[in-house]
Amino acid sequence: MRRAIKSLVYILVAIVMLSSSLPFGASAADNTESAKTFESFDGLKVLFFGDSITAATVDNTGWPGRIAKKYNFRACENLAVPGAIVMPAGNNVMAQVRGARTKHKDADIIILHGGTNDAWQCIPIGAMTEGFDPKAFDKTTFAGGLEYMLYYTKGLFPNAAVGYIVNFRFREAPENLEAMEPYVDLTIQILEKWDVPYADLYHNETLEKRLKVGTHFR
Repeated sequence: MRRAIKSLVYILVAIVMLSSSLPFGASAADNTESAKTFESFDGLKVLFFGDSITAATVDNTGWPGRIAKKYNFRACENLAVPGAIVMPAGNNVMAQVRGARTKHKDADIIILHGGTNDAWQCIPIGAMTEGFDPKAFDKTTFAGGLEYMLYYTKGLFPNAAVGYIVNFRFREAPENLEAMEPYVDLTIQILEKWDVPYADLYHNETLEKRLKVGTHFR
């Protein structure tokens, strides 16, 4: 399991090493001058947003705690909430981002995660828009909610690098794998559209084989 954690950490480091930021209200084309890389993570502040998997309700550490310890971040705030969905209604990830803006405006890196609960709750999947106008986002769908979240996260934290974690496969719940697949595929399309670096854990066969089904180290 230690080897699996090490592998996961390296995958996530790829996110922040390539991350970029988008000024509030700007188009994706304006992003090219804002790319950020880090020679060291010492002294940086990282925020994590997501659902129970990021919140680490089982082992109380999760990837936020392990990454922060490994790379000596100045501060690591795990602000994820169990049950959160991407669609901006009820308990959603965007609410976490909004709530953190005042207290954590000095964040250097933001890692977003979500989509599993949307798939399992059969939230309408929707479709990716052609442009970047937030008025076109259908926030009653997963796709519209994800674009909305990326747009406003980059706007609320214009000086931070933003990355995304695409969730791993739940092998112990095979009935949910088929349900998640289209959400995962659409997530990746949207992240690439918005130039947001991501860790694709869903299609990582090496990581999947190391997951210990039915244990705290799932």
